[in-house]
Amino acid sequence: MENADLRGAILKNTDFTSAKLKGAKLKGATIDNTFFEGAEISGIDLTGKEFVNADFLYVNPNC
Repeated sequence: MENADLRGAILKNTDFTSAKLKGAKLKGATIDNTFFEGAEISGIDLTGKEFVNADFLYVNPNC
């Protein structure tokens, strides 16, 4: 997932394990029970982010 714009998005029970998130915009997004384990995260704007039960873990969003 490169340069994805998820600003204001509600991510609930989402699994981004082993995902490669590059330059994604998550400003104002609500992240609840989301897994980022093993994910590669770079250049991401987490301004105003709320992480509730987030676990940095298995998805390949390159599809």
